[in-house]
Amino acid sequence: MMRHVNVINGLDANAMTPERVRQALLGAIRFGKPFAFDMMGSDLYETLDKIFEEIHPGLMKMVLDKSINKDDNFMKLVREDDSEEYQQSFQYDIHKERFEFIVLNNKEGPTGFSDKMMTVNIVHD
Repeated sequence: MMRHVNVINGLDANAMTPERVRQALLGAIRFGKPFAFDMMGSDLYETLDKIFEEIHPGLMKMVLDKSINKDDNFMKLVREDDSEEYQQSFQYDIHKERFEFIVLNNKEGPTGFSDKMMTVNIVHD
């Protein structure tokens, strides 16, 4: 089944492992999809930053400033045991510019991401 977005639930312990986050992020870059991180009403910036650091030092900065798409930085996420479709950097060139990093939260007020990203508040009547 093809999904148009890779979503990580920040409160799901099984999803919040470095390996699962790495796979979701790499897949989003490889196939030009959004990577959505749902904080589920919590401020999980520091938690995700720690996981990103375990995956690769400076990864959060690379994702936020979009340098993850430059100079094959995304290939730093590839492991030897990843399937062949992830091993060749030229396969990323077609889609990588469509990659987006999105943080979802239903909590009002600032979070660790607030000063690093544009925020959009949606109000339901």
